[in-house]
Amino acid sequence: MTESLERELNAIKAITTALEKLDDSSRKRALDYAIKHLGIKLESTFTPPPPPSEKELSPLPRNEGVSHKEICDIRSLRDEKKPSSDTQMTALVAYYLSSIAPDD
Repeated sequence: MTESLERELNAIKAITTALEKLDDSSRKRALDYAIKHLGIKLESTFTPPPPPSEKELSPLPRNEGVSHKEICDIRSLRDEKKPSSDTQMTALVAYYLSSIAPDD
């Protein structure tokens, strides 16, 4: 193991050992202080996507004219249901794979 890697692993061990003894808010304060004190620039953090809209949560429309027995591929199901959002398309694919797609 290189000396640099060994120093890094020792630092990680020291940090985690020290932080394990603190509650969550104290850990956050300690990390925030250390980051500021050392002048560390953090990359942008993950921002969760906004919650889905009512339109995205609405169920896919039923089309009684086409039987699921007639649907043999994902494109036919997509054309029948006409999903209007990524969320609806994801649900449609999941349904197709679990209920309609052939086993092979």
